[in-house]
Formats: sequence, structure tokens, C-alpha cells
Amino acid sequence: MTKKLFNTLLSFVFHAVFIVLSYFMMQSDFGNLQIAFIIAGIIYLLYWIISNIKSYMPWIVYLHFSIGAIIQIILNNCGFIPEDAGFLSGLGQLFYCVLVAALVLLLGLANLILFLIDKVRKKKQKI
Repeated sequence: MTKKLFNTLLSFVFHAVFIVLSYFMMQSDFGNLQIAFIIAGIIYLLYWIISNIKSYMPWIVYLHFSIGAIIQIILNNCGFIPEDAGFLSGLGQLFYCVLVAALVLLLGLANLILFLIDKVRKKKQKI
């Protein structure tokens, strides 16, 4: 299995797990869901950076991750995922969507930095 295929499958699994978890946990236990997403997001970001230190992650993998995040946000906003309960219902779900978007932006920034480092490295090797 190639690195690109493995990372694409990993991004789909990441989103699938959190779609299922948000379906079952958003209404009753959204605080723990958000904590789990933050921890998993940090681990995924570190994995992304560490596994791609020598060369940047292909942009197609980032595109697949972004599509998964968009699907996750749409499912939260269109009512497939039940709203969180409590005094300010819906606020936890909004915060969760912000966390998903923030992870996509951080991965994009990390990929851009790794891409630029790889480009400079290859340019220096040609000289």
C-alpha cells in the first residue's frame, strides 16, 4: 500500500469515527466528544508532520481530508447529528464544527510549510 493511499484511508477513517461518535455522543456527552476530537486532532496533526518530515504530504490527501471535514460539518448543520442538549443547545455543536475547521486549516498550514521546505531542499540539491 502506498503512502498516499494509506494516508487517504486514514483521513477517511478519522472522519468516519468522529461522525459515528458525534451521532451517539453529541446530544448527551458533547464535552467529552470535543475533548476526544481535540486529542485525536493533535495526534493526527503530529502524525501528519512527523510522517512527512522528509517530503510533504501530497495535496490530494489534504483534499480528501478537507472533503471529509466538509461532510462532517454538513452533517452537523443539516440535522443528521442531533443537537447537543443543555442551556445553550447547539453551542457545543457549533464549537465542534469550529474545531473541525481549525484542524483542516492547521493541516493545510503544516502541509504548505512542509511543501515549501521540500521545494527549497530540492532547489539546493540542484545547485
